[in-house]
Amino acid sequence: MPLIVDANRAGDFRRPVSNHAAEILNRIKQRRVKIAVGGKLYRELAQTRFLGLMIELKRIGLLVTIDDALVFSETKKVEELKLKSDDPHILALSRVSGVKLIYTEDKNLITDFKDTAIISPKGKIFSPTTSSKITCALLQKFGN
Repeated sequence: MPLIVDANRAGDFRRPVSNHAAEILNRIKQRRVKIAVGGKLYRELAQTRFLGLMIELKRIGLLVTIDDALVFSETKKVEELKLKSDDPHILALSRVSGVKLIYTEDKNLITDFKDTAIISPKGKIFSPTTSSKITCALLQKFGN
Protein backbone atom coordinates (compact mmCIF):
# COMPACT_ATOMS: atom_id res chain seq x y z
CA MET A 1 0.00 0.00 0.00
CA PRO A 2 1.31 3.48 -0.78
CA LEU A 3 1.86 6.30 1.67
CA ILE A 4 0.80 9.93 1.62
CA VAL A 5 3.39 12.66 2.07
CA ASP A 6 1.90 15.89 3.43
CA ALA A 7 3.06 19.06 1.71
CA ASN A 8 4.54 20.24 5.02
CA ARG A 9 7.14 17.44 4.73
CA ALA A 10 8.04 17.95 1.04
CA GLY A 11 11.13 19.92 2.04
CA ASP A 12 12.52 16.85 3.82
CA PHE A 13 13.30 15.35 0.41
CA ARG A 14 15.71 18.16 -0.53
CA ARG A 15 19.40 17.99 0.29
CA PRO A 16 20.31 17.45 3.01
CA VAL A 17 17.61 14.78 3.02
CA SER A 18 16.07 14.09 6.43
CA ASN A 19 16.48 10.62 7.94
CA HIS A 20 12.83 9.72 7.39
CA ALA A 21 12.84 10.97 3.80
CA ALA A 22 16.04 8.99 3.20
CA GLU A 23 14.31 5.86 4.48
CA ILE A 24 11.32 6.49 2.19
CA LEU A 25 13.64 7.10 -0.78
CA ASN A 26 15.61 3.95 0.02
CA ARG A 27 12.41 1.89 0.01
CA ILE A 28 11.32 3.56 -3.24
CA LYS A 29 14.65 2.60 -4.77
CA GLN A 30 13.97 -0.99 -3.69
CA ARG A 31 10.45 -0.67 -5.20
CA ARG A 32 8.93 -1.39 -1.78
CA VAL A 33 7.05 1.92 -1.35
CA LYS A 34 4.79 4.01 -3.55
CA ILE A 35 3.53 7.55 -2.99
CA ALA A 36 -0.17 8.37 -3.38
CA VAL A 37 -1.29 11.80 -4.62
CA GLY A 38 -4.43 13.36 -6.00
CA GLY A 39 -6.61 16.43 -5.91
CA LYS A 40 -5.38 19.45 -3.97
CA LEU A 41 -2.44 17.57 -2.43
CA TYR A 42 -1.01 16.90 -5.90
CA ARG A 43 -1.18 20.63 -6.65
CA GLU A 44 0.37 21.54 -3.29
CA LEU A 45 3.27 19.14 -3.83
CA ALA A 46 3.68 20.25 -7.45
CA GLN A 47 4.44 23.77 -6.21
CA THR A 48 7.49 22.47 -4.35
CA ARG A 49 10.68 20.72 -5.40
CA PHE A 50 8.83 17.48 -4.66
CA LEU A 51 7.49 17.83 -8.22
CA GLY A 52 10.75 16.42 -9.61
CA LEU A 53 10.40 13.34 -7.42
CA MET A 54 6.76 12.90 -8.46
CA ILE A 55 7.73 13.03 -12.13
CA GLU A 56 10.39 10.36 -11.60
CA LEU A 57 8.05 8.19 -9.51
CA LYS A 58 5.42 8.39 -12.23
CA ARG A 59 8.01 7.43 -14.85
CA ILE A 60 8.96 4.27 -12.93
CA GLY A 61 5.43 3.38 -11.86
CA LEU A 62 5.72 4.22 -8.16
CA LEU A 63 3.36 7.20 -8.07
CA VAL A 64 -0.26 6.29 -7.42
CA THR A 65 -2.38 9.10 -8.84
CA ILE A 66 -5.97 9.13 -7.63
CA ASP A 67 -8.54 10.74 -9.92
CA ASP A 68 -9.07 14.39 -8.95
CA ALA A 69 -12.86 14.13 -9.35
CA LEU A 70 -12.98 11.30 -6.79
CA VAL A 71 -10.82 13.22 -4.33
CA PHE A 72 -12.80 16.46 -4.79
CA SER A 73 -16.12 14.66 -4.34
CA GLU A 74 -14.91 12.96 -1.15
CA THR A 75 -13.40 16.24 0.09
CA LYS A 76 -16.89 17.77 0.07
CA LYS A 77 -18.11 14.91 2.30
CA VAL A 78 -15.14 15.19 4.65
CA GLU A 79 -15.62 18.95 4.99
CA GLU A 80 -18.98 18.23 6.62
CA LEU A 81 -17.30 16.29 9.45
CA LYS A 82 -15.94 17.83 12.64
CA LEU A 83 -12.29 18.28 11.72
CA LYS A 84 -9.44 19.65 13.75
CA SER A 85 -7.26 20.19 10.68
CA ASP A 86 -7.61 22.31 7.57
CA ASP A 87 -6.72 19.33 5.38
CA PRO A 88 -9.97 17.67 4.30
CA HIS A 89 -8.34 16.99 0.92
CA ILE A 90 -5.69 14.75 2.50
CA LEU A 91 -8.27 12.87 4.55
CA ALA A 92 -10.40 12.48 1.40
CA LEU A 93 -7.39 11.15 -0.51
CA SER A 94 -6.87 8.55 2.21
CA ARG A 95 -10.52 7.55 2.15
CA VAL A 96 -10.78 7.09 -1.64
CA SER A 97 -7.36 5.47 -2.07
CA GLY A 98 -7.43 3.27 1.03
CA VAL A 99 -3.99 4.57 2.06
CA LYS A 100 -3.61 4.38 5.84
CA LEU A 101 -0.05 5.68 6.26
CA ILE A 102 0.91 9.34 6.21
CA TYR A 103 4.11 11.32 6.73
CA THR A 104 3.20 14.65 8.33
CA GLU A 105 4.03 16.97 11.19
CA ASP A 106 0.60 18.64 11.33
CA LYS A 107 -0.74 17.85 14.81
CA ASN A 108 -4.36 18.57 13.85
CA LEU A 109 -4.12 16.36 10.77
CA ILE A 110 -2.62 13.64 12.96
CA THR A 111 -5.61 13.92 15.31
CA ASP A 112 -8.06 13.68 12.38
CA PHE A 113 -6.16 10.79 10.79
CA LYS A 114 -6.49 8.77 14.01
CA ASP A 115 -10.21 9.54 14.36
CA THR A 116 -12.19 6.46 13.28
CA ALA A 117 -15.21 8.66 12.54
CA ILE A 118 -13.10 10.15 9.71
CA ILE A 119 -10.64 7.39 8.74
CA SER A 120 -11.67 3.81 9.47
CA PRO A 121 -9.74 1.85 10.42
CA LYS A 122 -7.67 4.69 11.83
CA GLY A 123 -4.57 5.65 9.95
CA LYS A 124 -0.95 5.33 11.01
CA ILE A 125 1.28 8.37 11.13
CA PHE A 126 4.96 9.08 11.30
CA SER A 127 6.63 12.45 11.61
CA PRO A 128 10.17 13.81 11.90
CA THR A 129 10.05 13.12 15.66
CA THR A 130 9.03 9.46 15.26
CA SER A 131 11.87 7.08 16.09
CA SER A 132 13.60 5.46 13.12
CA LYS A 133 12.71 2.02 14.45
CA ILE A 134 8.99 2.83 14.49
CA THR A 135 9.19 4.54 11.08
CA CYS A 136 10.83 1.48 9.54
CA ALA A 137 8.22 -0.82 11.11
CA LEU A 138 5.36 1.33 9.78
CA LEU A 139 6.89 1.47 6.30
CA GLN A 140 7.40 -2.28 6.39
CA LYS A 141 3.84 -3.03 7.46
CA PHE A 142 1.86 -0.34 5.60
CA GLY A 143 4.19 0.96 2.89
CA ASN A 144 4.31 -2.12 0.70
